[in-house]
Amino acid sequence: MFKLIRIRIRPDNWFHWQPFSRLVPAKGRRWQGRGTAFKGKKSQLRCTLLGYWGEEHQDPWLVLTDLAPECADACWYGLRTWIEQGFKHSKRSGWQWQHTRMDDPARAERLWMAIAIATWWLLSVGGEAEAQADTPLDIKEPSVPGAVRRRGKRW
Repeated sequence: MFKLIRIRIRPDNWFHWQPFSRLVPAKGRRWQGRGTAFKGKKSQLRCTLLGYWGEEHQDPWLVLTDLAPECADACWYGLRTWIEQGFKHSKRSGWQWQHTRMDDPARAERLWMAIAIATWWLLSVGGEAEAQADTPLDIKEPSVPGAVRRRGKRW
């Protein structure tokens, strides 16, 4: 895995290059601002530098982004995997978005709104059912007598 701790950065108005990890030297610290990452002449990158070291974390979070410093926060990147998994489930696992082949943004926007509302409703109903259940719900495939479950990638 690529270690951002070894990256050399130079925040705006700083003269010397520093290790990225120097921005947040201890737990409970955070830093954000514009600067340049990567010391090499050909590899320099103007970006926003974000650093956060939470009390519960063993190492700091060090993030390079193209967002403006006032629009970015390293803590939001903790939600990134959750957001990506949600998109994956909306696209392939549940609502089959990829089969629509839509290319009109207005139509796609309406469909995404319907998918968002349906997902919210599904989660709220499922949460209520689980809260009212005497025992935890075990997720099993439904068994319908005489039904053959279709296998494959097509729906």
